[in-house]
Order: sequence, then structure tokens, then C-alpha cells
Amino acid sequence: MELRELQQLFLDAIRYPTGIDDFLAQAEPSVRAAFDAAFVGTAALDRRQRMTIYAESYYWRLAEVLGDQYRVVAWLAGPRRFHNLVTDFVWQRPSHSPDVRRFGRELPELIAEHPIAAELEGIEQLARVERSIVEAIDAEDLPRLEEAALAALPLPSWPAMRLQAAPWVRLWSTKRSYPELFEARRLERPSPDPVPPVDGREHHVLVWRHALEVYHRSVPPAEARALRAMLDGASFERICSAAAELAQGDPAGPEQVVGWLRGWLRAGLVTALR
Repeated sequence: MELRELQQLFLDAIRYPTGIDDFLAQAEPSVRAAFDAAFVGTAALDRRQRMTIYAESYYWRLAEVLGDQYRVVAWLAGPRRFHNLVTDFVWQRPSHSPDVRRFGRELPELIAEHPIAAELEGIEQLARVERSIVEAIDAEDLPRLEEAALAALPLPSWPAMRLQAAPWVRLWSTKRSYPELFEARRLERPSPDPVPPVDGREHHVLVWRHALEVYHRSVPPAEARALRAMLDGASFERICSAAAELAQGDPAGPEQVVGWLRGWLRAGLVTALR
């Protein structure tokens, strides 16, 4: 058997969804013969049992990766639901990269099509937040815009000013508060059972990176609208208008937006003026 054929047989066997015995039961006679010829066993541990060890190791290593990347999703879903989700993902979306950090990239897409999405409303959005946290560390590293650059900008130029967001910045709207769930998990509270329904509010969470640390925080609605406008490439004038549109009884004027902007700069959310 050629090395490539041997490797493919090994992969096909350990990735079969219901185990080595079922893999062999459905395999063609030629595949079963190749399996018997390629893999050896002992009186204490036959070839099927030995290959089962590899199959289980393959699954549990990838399950561990997903549990580490999607910690809030795993906590909210609880052990049973998350185990079923991970099992479906591992078998339907096999790993294609030696970098296991890339393995869980498609989990939010699977969740959107999975029964868990109907059981736990909003969980797909939480998965997308957690995916952006994983990916933020790989985004291009750029110098942040300093406050002095804005201080030097003539005041008449401010309305047309546009800000270039860092490539690691993400703003998400969710049905459940990710920061609240993150804190509950951090405090090692038990997973809610049953999981309460969504509260009908729109929550906003900002994800960003500073140096080699990735952060997230809740964002109030008016600031979220301003941030969204900035991320969309709007002018400072339009950013101020976006913030004011949602200000019910508490106008968010340009002074407030400038205060937010100072915080955005200090957090490293902005890399350049355009």
C-alpha cells in the first residue's frame, strides 16, 4: 500500500462518526482487507481496539479545542447539548489544517443549521462573538492613532474626518449579553437549566485587541451606533448624527462622541485618519 493510501485509510477509519466497528461493517471487502493488512494487534488489544484509541483521541482533542474556543457557548449550552453539538461538528466538518486554532472557524455556521439554535435562541450570535475573539489575535498588527494626531487637526476639518478602524475590531449585536454570560462563567456559576428566554433587548459587544491581549465590553446603544458608523467609514459628522438618532431624552452630542473617541484611541481601536 502506498503511504498516501495508508494515511487516507487511517483518516477514514478514525473519523467515521460511529466508530471503527461501524466503519468496517459498511466498508467494501477490499477496504476491510486493506485494514487488516495495514494495522496489527495483539492478543490483549486487537487492531480494532487499537484503532479505536486513535479514533477517540482524535475526537476528544478536537472537542477540547472547541470547548476552549467557545467557552461561553459551551457553558450556556451545558455538557449534554454541547457534547452533541461538538460530536456533529467534528464528524461533519473534519479538520483540514495542522493549526487546531483554525478548526472551529465554521462552528457558528453549523450552529445556525443545528437544532441547538432553536433550543437556545441567540446562541449563534454568541458563537460569532467568540470566533472573533479567537481570530483577533491573528489580525494584522498596525500602530494605533495617537490623540496628538487629532489635536493637530484643524477644527474645520473635523466634520469630514474619517477614522480607519483596526482590523481586529468587531462590533456585534446579540440577543443575549455576552459580557454578562462571560462573567457568570468566569465566576464558575452552574449553567442555567433551563436556559431563560431572551429578554427582548438588543445587546452590543465590542471585541478588540491591544498588544497581545484580546478584550470585550458591553456598549450602550448610542455609542454602538457611533461605533458602527465609524466602522462603516462614515465621516465624523455622520458618526455624531448616528449617535444622536437613538438618544431618547439624553442627547449624545459631539462632545459625548469626542469622549468616546478618546476612549477608542486609548484602546487602540483606530489606526489612521482618512
